[in-house]
Amino acid sequence: MRVPNHMSPLNRATTTQRHLAQLKSEIAQVSEAAVTGIEVRSPSDAPGQWHGLLDLQAGVDDQPLYQENATTAMSMLATVDTALGEATDGMDRAREIAVQMASETYNDGDRALAAVEVDALRSQLIELGNTTFGDRYLFAGTAYDQPPFDVAGVYTGSNNVPETVAGRDLALQTGYDGSALFDDALAALDDLATALRSGVGSAAATQATLPDLDVGQQTIISARTVAGFEYNDAEDAFFIAENLELTLQSALDARIAADPIETYTRLAELQSTYQAALQVTAQSGSSSLFDFLR
Repeated sequence: MRVPNHMSPLNRATTTQRHLAQLKSEIAQVSEAAVTGIEVRSPSDAPGQWHGLLDLQAGVDDQPLYQENATTAMSMLATVDTALGEATDGMDRAREIAVQMASETYNDGDRALAAVEVDALRSQLIELGNTTFGDRYLFAGTAYDQPPFDVAGVYTGSNNVPETVAGRDLALQTGYDGSALFDDALAALDDLATALRSGVGSAAATQATLPDLDVGQQTIISARTVAGFEYNDAEDAFFIAENLELTLQSALDARIAADPIETYTRLAELQSTYQAALQVTAQSGSSSLFDFLR
């Protein structure tokens, strides 16, 4: 035979208070959602969705960093482009001198004088190899805190290149191995200056430097082309991150937003339930209305 479970007045009052407190808490939560339009504020509000929401929020938070990195990369690459453009102009002038001085219409003295200009072009190329952006040497590879070329044009930088992250699966190059870009050109200029000063037979010796000058110049032109592509990639990365931030934020807002009709309907139901529970409690004499509203 089943024995009835008689609850003492104290237990009934405690249970009723707990129930009213839970209702009051839920009313406060739904009221806040009705006012702010935000339903999900903590894991307990949507335990099944919380990891997805965290991923969305992380994606939103990442995009400004990607935009900043892409902007910095664009500035660096624009500086690289300018330096390589000046280097190309220098190699153009060097080739012009070589073609001109290969002619027998010029004498050894003319060629020795032209060698002085070639020396200046070589010094200028070394300076361009030590181009900086802020406190970074752009042609030093990953050893970008020190000048990569000494006064003689010897490369002391790194053969590894630095990168910056501009997207979840995108890394942009923000520096170059200067030896790969300038060594051929520097050697060709050095050979040209030597040929111009070689005295008897200097015209033929000057003529013989043209292929190496072309190789050095083409290496710089190719590097400038690559830098241009990298700049375009950085620009695209910026706009992708900018648009993705808006898209992810919209998706996140949609996931945590409260449906207004559902929210107000639920609020009305909770308020009715709460009032009914208060009336039952008051009739039982276990508590007054003011006891539960405090």
